[in-house]
Amino acid sequence: MNDAAGEFHEARPPSRESNPFSTCWTRPGALDWAPSPSEDVALIVDRLRQADWRGQIVGPHGSGKSTLLHALVEPLRQLGRHPRRYDVTDATEVRPGELLLVEAFERAPLATQRRLVRSWRSAGVGFVVTTHSRWRNGWRPLRVIASPRPTASLVATLFAQLTTRVATPVTLEDALDSFASRGTDLRRVWFDLYNLHEQRTRDDRTSEVVATYWERPVGLQGSDSSCSSIRRLPMRGDAVAGVQ
Repeated sequence: MNDAAGEFHEARPPSRESNPFSTCWTRPGALDWAPSPSEDVALIVDRLRQADWRGQIVGPHGSGKSTLLHALVEPLRQLGRHPRRYDVTDATEVRPGELLLVEAFERAPLATQRRLVRSWRSAGVGFVVTTHSRWRNGWRPLRVIASPRPTASLVATLFAQLTTRVATPVTLEDALDSFASRGTDLRRVWFDLYNLHEQRTRDDRTSEVVATYWERPVGLQGSDSSCSSIRRLPMRGDAVAGVQ
């Protein structure tokens, strides 16, 4: 194609085998839950049992709440419970006997949160919600069963887990630098490392690398095997603003 004319060269998206930080490797359920001793899954399930199967997981964006929610599914099934994952926008119609695992509770208005909790209690179902800050409801508090807080040690553990599958020029030092700048947001750390891997492995024919991390929302009631992809990287002379 003619670069001067502003046309794009189609770049082949990286496969799941080419970048260890693709979403198929880092999405909830793909990475193992790697807790501190106080956040072992068995201990969290026991706290939930003591709270009559109703509780909340509290932590900032990207701290591992969704990963923990996924990790609870099998232990709850082994105890004879019937866990089902919902987004907060889908958790209005529930089935008797379910234990609801509800994502992103903080996205709902306070009045909606209260209405949902009342309806779940009335229906006699258990529920666990994830939220960025502790949810309070007057005289009927909802127990905090876990508060994930990523650490540099956790980043090192997960980095080693990811990079045993696929070789990468990205280093642990790169990962720790990103973590230092991103705070507790591991999702943004993986975004950073994904782009850094692409920059360091991109063919020399590309004069300016524009790596776009694309993530399809993970289906909460089913699995999602989608990976990151790079869409239409510009070649020499192309306008970066035209990348889609």
